[in-house]
Amino acid sequence: MLDFKIFCKGEELKEKIEEKKIINILHKHMKKDIHQKRYTKHQSKKKRQLIEILESRVSQRIFNNDPITDEEIKKITHYMAEVPNSCSRQAIYAIVIDDRVSKELLGGLLVGGVGWIHRADKVLLLFAFGDAYKAAGEIKFMPYLDAGAVLMASYLICEEMKIGTCFVNPNIREEYKKYFNEKFNKGELIFCGALALGKYDKKAGKNIKKNSILIK
Repeated sequence: MLDFKIFCKGEELKEKIEEKKIINILHKHMKKDIHQKRYTKHQSKKKRQLIEILESRVSQRIFNNDPITDEEIKKITHYMAEVPNSCSRQAIYAIVIDDRVSKELLGGLLVGGVGWIHRADKVLLLFAFGDAYKAAGEIKFMPYLDAGAVLMASYLICEEMKIGTCFVNPNIREEYKKYFNEKFNKGELIFCGALALGKYDKKAGKNIKKNSILIK
């Protein structure tokens, strides 16, 4: 490390002053961080992209007839599997529904999907394996929290892929549950909801959002 003490001797004083000037120039150069400029610009762009995705995502219930490809479904479900989950249990799974008859049946069984879910190109039914939840009482709520994390991942990746999404809660009228289980849930898993997927021509309007979730 250079010694910046200034001694009162002719040439030595001059050399020390020159050294200090050089170091000051280097420090100034480093502060500009020109070698990292491209990297920091890239990182800033990625941050803006994430914020834009969060701010632009809306629920989409009107779709066009363009199909979602197998590769797109593979990409979506891959990132859904990447999300954190309680105790790393990875208990959430999905079934892809894409035939018209089954989608129309879901439109009659899922309370939140009546009148529109059959128009989606694909519907992902989210299930949880109940035996993954061992602690007393947690099976009543933890599967739905894990499914919520998976759902959020699907929102983000689908928004980035320009694929519309809308979540349908797992509410099924009691008298219809046996029909749902016979068709879609023979393993008697915990049904956590459905995610409608489809491409679109016109994006749905954005709802008014609150500025913060903090309680004052």
